Amino acid sequence: MNSKTGLHLALCTHIPELCDNRLLDPSLAGHYPGCGWPKELRQCWTAGDVVTGDVAASNVARGTWSPNDVLIIQSDGSKQGRKLQQMGCRAFLHICWESPLYAFRVYDNVREGSTPYAFHQIAAQPKNKPCVDVESPIRMACLPGSQQDWIRSTQQRHTQQRRQRIALIAAYKPLRSELKRCIQERQWRSTPFGAVTDIRRLKSETYRQAKSGQTNNLRLQVMQQLSDVLPVDLYGKGWERCQQLSHQKTQWVGPCGNKKTTLASYAYSLVLENCIWPRYHTEKLAQAIAAGTIPITCLDAETEKQIPKECYIRINCKDLSATRQILQSMCHANRADMRQAGERFLASSFAKSYFEVDYAQDIADKARLFAERLNKSTAHNQP
Repeated sequence: MNSKTGLHLALCTHIPELCDNRLLDPSLAGHYPGCGWPKELRQCWTAGDVVTGDVAASNVARGTWSPNDVLIIQSDGSKQGRKLQQMGCRAFLHICWESPLYAFRVYDNVREGSTPYAFHQIAAQPKNKPCVDVESPIRMACLPGSQQDWIRSTQQRHTQQRRQRIALIAAYKPLRSELKRCIQERQWRSTPFGAVTDIRRLKSETYRQAKSGQTNNLRLQVMQQLSDVLPVDLYGKGWERCQQLSHQKTQWVGPCGNKKTTLASYAYSLVLENCIWPRYHTEKLAQAIAAGTIPITCLDAETEKQIPKECYIRINCKDLSATRQILQSMCHANRADMRQAGERFLASSFAKSYFEVDYAQDIADKARLFAERLNKSTAHNQP
């Protein structure tokens, strides 16, 4: 165990697969989209260690680290994060690791107050409100390397020969019924409230809102209608089990080995998040733009303000006729203009947070600022 002194960062996630040190293992972190930045954070954070919550809790419990020397970076429902807070460590930064519906699993009428990071409150937070100690980017750093590395490699995409088809890369995950979902969740949840919690969860307004924003069925609807204009190639696990996939111009290719390479060979890609929620978007849109393909997507109103409309084709979920007309009339010059608009966006100062190296450096800078504020506050309160 490393007993390095200093200011330590504890990464606490609610996703079981990432609860141990695999989060910081360079050979494994790359398997999880958006989660490659922790190893970069470990490299650029020189004030102390960067560890997962279980390691931090063990060090604090044994007295190796002082609780005042641990800053918590956590997500909704993180048991390790709550445990560290109870031990006296300081909650520094909130990060959305997964979809809002996944985060909402801990918010029902009984447990809503169990964490200071109420997801729906953060999602509704004004963009211009200055905030360091409690923040939810609701976007995930996803592109390997730095923004400058990506800018230097953009020229290669201009000469790429692309299929005049639409690529959809996503696993097929049909929604279970809400009752079955709650029954299955109760098998792993450690809540003592049992069936009462499950019933209240079903009645929860926030849970219903998140469920209504799910896009699993929307993927099927959109790709089947758009395939009348351009063929759709499906990549990902599970589509062979999809009984609704019967359109002759929609083809399941198989699992996707390398998402960036696959997208780079297509003119268009269908990019739908798992959930439509204010300011929530993950790696999907940025990856599509970075690969030089033109995203066909549906974004919430808040996210549309952040990403220029010139870089993607917008879907009207209630009426796809406009999207079909755009695809039918799209020419080579239009596609080139949209790709260049996407490149300008990813080269902007705002887009730095989509790159692992820059995102990690931003977190490190905020942690130093947070520590300085704590030191000033402590010094001011001392007699």
